[in-house]
Amino acid sequence: MRPPPGRHSSRIFDPVLTPPVNFAMLSSSHSAGRLSMLTSFVAQLGISMAAALAVTWAAIQFLSKAWIEDRLKRGLEELKHEQTQQIESPLAHRLTP
Repeated sequence: MRPPPGRHSSRIFDPVLTPPVNFAMLSSSHSAGRLSMLTSFVAQLGISMAAALAVTWAAIQFLSKAWIEDRLKRGLEELKHEQTQQIESPLAHRLTP
């Protein structure tokens, strides 16, 4: 079918075939879509950050506990060694002729 005389063959913007557009409604739905997308992104980011924070916190708790126990163990060993030396030093003088 050929277009009537005086009309373009392109149907990109044909006032007869194109329904009227409510631009206020278009912009609000578009911004609502962006808002929805933004909130879902922030929510996902928040969940990801919360998970990362939980893993980091657990790792710090585990490593700090191990570090504190190691430091206490070393300190206890040094204290035992010093006490052993203090006990043995007077005996060493008495036992040597």
